[in-house]
Amino acid sequence: MALSRDDLRELMPDTAAGVHEPLQGVGVNVRRLFKLRGRLMAIILLAIAIPSAAAILFFVPQDYVATADIEFKASNPTIMLAQSGSASGTPAYESFVNTQIKLITGYTILSRVLQDEEVRNLPVFRGREGDALSRTMKRIEAEVQNRTELVTFTYRDEDRETARFMLDKIMTRYGDYLAEQEREQGERRRGILKDQEQVLSRSLELQRNEVAQMRKEQGVPVSTNVGLDPVETESNRINLAQAEADISTAQTALKQTERLRDRVSDLLAEHHGSPGSPIFALNVEEKVLANPSVTLLLEQLAVVQQEFSALTETYVDNAPQLEVKRQELNGVEAELEKVKMQARADALQSLLGQYEYETTVHESDLSDAQQRREKFAALLEDQREENLSRAGAIAEIEAMERRIDDTRENLRQLRNTLLSIDIESNAPARANILGQATVTDTPDQTERIKYILVMLFIAVLVSLMTGLAIEQLDQNIRSAEDVGYVTGLPILASIAHTAEDRLPGDVNVATVTEDYPDSYTTDEFRRTVGRILSVTPGREPIKTCIIASPARGDGKTTLACNMAIVMAQAGRRVLLVDVDSRTPSVEERFGLTPGAGLAELLLGEDVPHDPARKTPHANLHVIGPGLRSNGLIERIASREMEDFLAGAEEVFDQIIIDTPASLLMSEAKLLAPICDAIVVVSGAGVSSFGMLRRTLRVLTESRGNVLGIVVNAVRHAPGGYMRRNISQYYAQDRGHQRATTH
Repeated sequence: MALSRDDLRELMPDTAAGVHEPLQGVGVNVRRLFKLRGRLMAIILLAIAIPSAAAILFFVPQDYVATADIEFKASNPTIMLAQSGSASGTPAYESFVNTQIKLITGYTILSRVLQDEEVRNLPVFRGREGDALSRTMKRIEAEVQNRTELVTFTYRDEDRETARFMLDKIMTRYGDYLAEQEREQGERRRGILKDQEQVLSRSLELQRNEVAQMRKEQGVPVSTNVGLDPVETESNRINLAQAEADISTAQTALKQTERLRDRVSDLLAEHHGSPGSPIFALNVEEKVLANPSVTLLLEQLAVVQQEFSALTETYVDNAPQLEVKRQELNGVEAELEKVKMQARADALQSLLGQYEYETTVHESDLSDAQQRREKFAALLEDQREENLSRAGAIAEIEAMERRIDDTRENLRQLRNTLLSIDIESNAPARANILGQATVTDTPDQTERIKYILVMLFIAVLVSLMTGLAIEQLDQNIRSAEDVGYVTGLPILASIAHTAEDRLPGDVNVATVTEDYPDSYTTDEFRRTVGRILSVTPGREPIKTCIIASPARGDGKTTLACNMAIVMAQAGRRVLLVDVDSRTPSVEERFGLTPGAGLAELLLGEDVPHDPARKTPHANLHVIGPGLRSNGLIERIASREMEDFLAGAEEVFDQIIIDTPASLLMSEAKLLAPICDAIVVVSGAGVSSFGMLRRTLRVLTESRGNVLGIVVNAVRHAPGGYMRRNISQYYAQDRGHQRATTH
């Protein structure tokens, strides 16, 4: 009967409840990295570090270091300074100090130093005039001392006296430069102060004259009644109101006249387009009829019409007399129409001129009214301002007198400054060179140490990267710790390689527990069996156990055989089942000839003998895959297989099933759901982390209960405990044997 997951949880205290997740270890196993690659990494580190250090000691020269300090004392602001003041630690002070450092370590001072005859004759500069400046710039440095006003300058050179001499020259040239600047700056300051004195004097004179003029104009003391005559003010207000009324009247008349003028212009344009059409607007037709020429032609037309009417009664229509009179009538009518058109044009022109004249008149009236309004408004504003001016005259005079006092005091201080010649610098600090340069008695090793540390860091980095690269390329399992890191499953046993244990070279590893029962390897096999057989009271025992591995050569058959022997030695009836029909080996390990077995049994064929054959070991029976390999593969997940296991459980105490490689064959995956537990064996140096992960994933996805992992053929690793454990085991075993003998 298969155990539940809750049953197996008691056997696997290191795992979490539920399905085991075989992907625990992520990234680089640092402990494994240093255990396996530590020696190589150390060799690489020494191979790089030792020659590099020797090269640095040989090629990097030892320099003597000369030092000198300059104190940049912060200055207090004076009344003439535009800035609010500066002190140590302020941006202005820091900017000044940085500027001076660049001055000293740059072209300005160093070029002056290199022009010195004594400097040019130094051995280090002979024949190197071209790069003397760049060499000097590289050897001088400056360091600002925190929380002080000191800047320490250093100069390095292989010759002790040259280092001191060069730094003294640099400090001397800087002092000369400061003196020159101070003299030039002093002259500029005197000129500035003289200009300021003249400006203040002129300002004081102007202020005095202005106060005297105001006193004269306003009178001092000023009368308390500073207002103007109310009658005069009221008269100006009335005149302003009348002017505003006249503006309104003129604007109304102007708008009306402009509208009539525009109307006449439109009628005149219509008349030019249609001269014969009558115009009844603005009494134009009445003016046309009143025209003397039109009146005369109308009277003439009336006479001709009477004569024509009389002739029509006397003559027939085509009579010559009647035709002559008709032509005369038409001529008079045509002349009348022509005269009317001219009269209309004259009337419109007359109206247009009239309205243009009236427009000009109204514009003039409007302009006059506006000028009067502006005049009286300005008079009222002047009167108001005059009132305010008179009211504030005394206060203004007093304020100006106070300004005169301030100007007089500033002028006095300025003149005192000129007399004492005590002018402070406009710079935020003043430089003070503190003594001569000092030089170390022994060469400075800082540069060498710096280069050595850099090369040591590079060596460490190269060795570490090499170790990491090899570690990434070599993902084979080497120890039980590796398995625990990447899976998190219990390690049932860590079986040493035969070369590590005290076993002969021709040992049969499949029966080592029988042949060498007191060996360290046998003890590890017993440990595995103990984990399988130890069940908490109340739990079902494990009867069917699958032995699986990721690949061939992991040692699963060796584990299965030795576990079966150990269980049989404990008095249990054990059945060892070999389901690897492609490369069967269990029967051969026990000296049995391959014959009919599990395949024939599952196919229901008659087997001449019991397929579960006895072995030379008591209580241990073996059943091979049989001679029908294809038949076994097809029936491995059948109901017959389940019936076979159920029947075997009734006869045997333990059933151990040896399966082929799980990543190559499917037998372990198919048997996983119907067996109690699975023990996965991984050979050191055979299976990789990825292969083990994939195997565990396949088995857990098949609902198999993975009890734990056995690591096989483990070799001693640097920093490991295997050899010491084996030695202690045999030492304790010999002590036990001696005690038993006595």
